[in-house]
Amino acid sequence: MARGWRKRDYNRQGFGQQVRGYRLALRWSLGQLAQQSGLNKGTLQHLEKGETHIPPAKRQIIIDVLTQALQQAGQPVNREAFLQRAGLEVDAILRPSSPSQEQSATDALAGDQEPELRHMPHEAVAELLNRQHRWQLAGTFWLLAAREARQSGDRAKWSRCTIRAGLMALTGSQFEIAEQRFKEVIEQAQAGVPAPAAVEAHIRLGWLYYEQDRFSEATHMLRTAGRLLQNLARKENTDSESLCFSAHGSILPYEGHELIVALEATRAHWLGRTYVDWGMQQDNQEMIQAGLAKLQKNRQYDGQLGHYPNVGFALLRQIPALLYQGEVKTSERYLAQSEELLDRQGPAQGHLALHKGMFALEEQPEKAMDILENAREGFTEPIFYAHGLSETFKEISSLYLMDDRKSEDVRALEYALAAAVLHPYSRNIELLQLAARRMYWRIGENRSAFNNFWQTLEERLWRMDAEPFSDLRYLMKAFPENDISYVETALEKARNAVQDELSGKG
Repeated sequence: MARGWRKRDYNRQGFGQQVRGYRLALRWSLGQLAQQSGLNKGTLQHLEKGETHIPPAKRQIIIDVLTQALQQAGQPVNREAFLQRAGLEVDAILRPSSPSQEQSATDALAGDQEPELRHMPHEAVAELLNRQHRWQLAGTFWLLAAREARQSGDRAKWSRCTIRAGLMALTGSQFEIAEQRFKEVIEQAQAGVPAPAAVEAHIRLGWLYYEQDRFSEATHMLRTAGRLLQNLARKENTDSESLCFSAHGSILPYEGHELIVALEATRAHWLGRTYVDWGMQQDNQEMIQAGLAKLQKNRQYDGQLGHYPNVGFALLRQIPALLYQGEVKTSERYLAQSEELLDRQGPAQGHLALHKGMFALEEQPEKAMDILENAREGFTEPIFYAHGLSETFKEISSLYLMDDRKSEDVRALEYALAAAVLHPYSRNIELLQLAARRMYWRIGENRSAFNNFWQTLEERLWRMDAEPFSDLRYLMKAFPENDISYVETALEKARNAVQDELSGKG
């Protein structure tokens, strides 16, 4: 299924999605694009779905038509990236003397070119920064675009940009900010916010609650999104609805029936993950099976849309539940399939290595550490992803706990503490309490000795000069405005959880 474009000379799915995105940005119908490009409307329809191969000359025509129209309309367009996605030789096509409008948008962010940002719309800058995974800064520009839209009364743009600002905060583990953004959109659902945006806001809020291990609230929010989506699907004018929808970091345009499918695909993904993790927490096989079924549905929807990286993630996210159920062969097969499908953009390489590490913990523990170290690197350089790193530290801590030596218990507690500081929610806190209880036993259940040990541990954490605490310096770089307070708050929560555990209050 995903191999089709690889047999050709360009990424058909990626190019088709880019064409559709630019067409919708211009508010053109397929008929208008056909008229402007001279290509058959049916061919264009198949092209946007990634279902057909067209020769380089016709790809060039489409690029020329769309980029020229976008530039005339003052819309952002990255011509160089568009050409590369089409499999065309950029150097042979771009002219050094071309106007600055055609300069790579990525170059505009580098060094002495950064002043060029002053001439770009806020939303265009935000999209650019998001593609570079500069999430915190992208969120600022999306929020600026939302404020601008509110002043002009553009409710569709306001809701779209507010959700994007929330997504940037969510990706950066700034959960309180993200929750505020999504709730803003939900609260305005009766005041002109487009119905698809209200559905997406509920889905994103469900994702946020899932990340915080608030499984009951996540389930409620995602089911509410399902009911709203059913109402949207029944509307007579559904075909007129459109949305630039974020899926695993990509901004993808959808309209009509495909919009319904895209929203349901993402809803199924997060509901499936919620059921799986909640089921494993409660050892509820029925709930785990329901979660796996939702993830399979998500896989089918994304396959229908031709967005194969999402199919890869849907496969990857089933592996923890399959390993929990002893389905080793299926897990191994899904790992191989997801590796083929994932596009390795952003932290995807880290996610893949993390799940390989989970598999190795079950089958070949002696190889797990090297694999998990690869995951750690995938979540720190060149892009820092706090939650992924915390998941990796959690697995490394579990690996150390499998040993029966005091030195390994010390390492287990160090990694559990680092995981809890990065992501201070129930599963990481529970692992920290387990590791602390074991260390407490190691030193003869002497409370005074343990307190001294813990104080030394906190001192080492703040020095951040040795693994795993040295990786917390990436957190300092990622959140320059609230980095220290983030660590202080998480550390206090971790400290209190450990004290409660040792006092028998856990």
